[in-house]
Amino acid sequence: MHLLSAGRSNRVAGIEFSSSGHALAQADRNGGLEVWDPDTLGLIAQASLPPSVPNSGPVGLAFGPGGKAVAFGDNHGTVMILNLQPVRPPHYLEKPFESWTVTGLAFSPDGRYLAAGGWDFEAALFDAHSGRLLTLIGDESYLDFQRAEFTPDSRRLALVSDGIITLWDLHSKRNVLSLFVTGDDVIDQLRFDPTGERLFITVQDSCKIYSAPRTQ
Repeated sequence: MHLLSAGRSNRVAGIEFSSSGHALAQADRNGGLEVWDPDTLGLIAQASLPPSVPNSGPVGLAFGPGGKAVAFGDNHGTVMILNLQPVRPPHYLEKPFESWTVTGLAFSPDGRYLAAGGWDFEAALFDAHSGRLLTLIGDESYLDFQRAEFTPDSRRLALVSDGIITLWDLHSKRNVLSLFVTGDDVIDQLRFDPTGERLFITVQDSCKIYSAPRTQ
């Protein structure tokens, strides 16, 4: 067994592996981020969110495709992207509005977009390279988008609102599908398989699999 440092705090808020498995991101409760090589246990990069309310901690953490970048944010709406190939100073994303929060982050598989959901009627879609806010996704029918995941073709975005999954077309910004899957139970994770034909979710102590519509 090996132990990694928890940065400035002894409380780890989140961990995430890159898709290649060659990097492991670890975020602590005080807004610190460390990216490690899991094979050598060497530190690849580190950064920090600006100071915020103590122990609020980052609540969104996601790797970009190929492990080239990692994004994380807190419930005060601050989101940072740290480029890893090569390692560069972090840049911060524009807040859609002052009271905006972040509870879930996801990069599109083509690397163009970063989606961020929070305790609001809309999720934000950013340019993953510049951090520029591109658009807001949502029609005020659903509140609190806690999780986000792109379809493999990067054309649609699945958002979680409590026990409901909605699928949004990025071109039209319309909701094309709603799945009422768990009632009041919170969905912890959701993932599409590489074909985009199946959707996997984890809820409490179970994993559920749904047939997802093909994107044309």
